[in-house]
Amino acid sequence: MELLNLVKKKKHIQERDERKKSNIDQKKEKNKQMILNAIIERKIRISKCENADDIDLSHLEPSLPGAADALVNLENGILKWPVLFLYPEYQMTDFVRHCPENVALSCQLEQLFPAPWDEENKYHCETINVYFEGYDKLPHIVDTKKELGFLVVQKYFELKAGTPAFFVLPRGTAIEKRFLESYI
Repeated sequence: MELLNLVKKKKHIQERDERKKSNIDQKKEKNKQMILNAIIERKIRISKCENADDIDLSHLEPSLPGAADALVNLENGILKWPVLFLYPEYQMTDFVRHCPENVALSCQLEQLFPAPWDEENKYHCETINVYFEGYDKLPHIVDTKKELGFLVVQKYFELKAGTPAFFVLPRGTAIEKRFLESYI
């Protein structure tokens, strides 16, 4: 009798665990679909996706080492993106894991400056230009006062590896000139 009760109890626990896992999987799938719907509704261009039917979350996985778990997520209707800031002058990067689409890019940059590697103190929100590389393979200057959500839907913006990427350069410097000339 005890053995029968033990077997029933184990079976009950197993069934409960399977239901829990199924519920979790359903919630994850629903969340993925909500993220994809938000991206499609906003008309965000995804690299290697010709139309909305081609978009799936595999195109939104960051390819940076250590960033695989930093996927775009949706909280209260707001997309939160992993964002990469590149500093060509120093061959440095900053990676922001959850940048809300309703926050100006300048607010994110203010959190990053002053940078420990910026010994000459050239990088401030008032003294930099920010660019993205468009799908036309050209640099496009960014108004950092604009929200991330506005920037990712600009005409030439293309999301690569699920991570908006921006080049940050000190305005009017030789390094900015060389950066821009490298696209000619």
